[in-house]
Amino acid sequence: RMGVFGNGWESCARWDKIRPFHQGVLDTRCVPLLYSSARVVLNAHFKSHRNWGVVTSRVFEALSCGAVLVSDPVEEGIKLFGDMAFFAKETEGIIPALEQALGINESERRLIRENAADCILKHHSAKVRAAELLKHLYSASPSTFGRIIDRMEDSK
Repeated sequence: RMGVFGNGWESCARWDKIRPFHQGVLDTRCVPLLYSSARVVLNAHFKSHRNWGVVTSRVFEALSCGAVLVSDPVEEGIKLFGDMAFFAKETEGIIPALEQALGINESERRLIRENAADCILKHHSAKVRAAELLKHLYSASPSTFGRIIDRMEDSK
């Protein structure tokens, strides 16, 4: 069973093809369950994402839930996740990547899911990102950073 979720699909040029699969807006609290139970999660980046090298949050969210992800190619995503996701080749489009993802056996699927979720938790969680931010703030201006931490402590 395939589902397409969210707003704005009605304005898509191929709405007639999407309509039978459109499930409406999904409550964000249901997203982890949907991603973790899906055989494959599809992702598409806007042109602006690709131009600026931005990997969409769906990539991180889906992989953290242990989803098998198929996405259009974004160089930064390929560098970050390599063979933990199926990135389409620019010249071929997304269908071959989707077929490849759907064709893997259960042990390959389990290994990809585990490796991707582990990678997200170790390198891309909110806790890791916050620590990186604090490190950069401190290295930019240790005295200013110290004053910020002192104010945070005083406000407790």
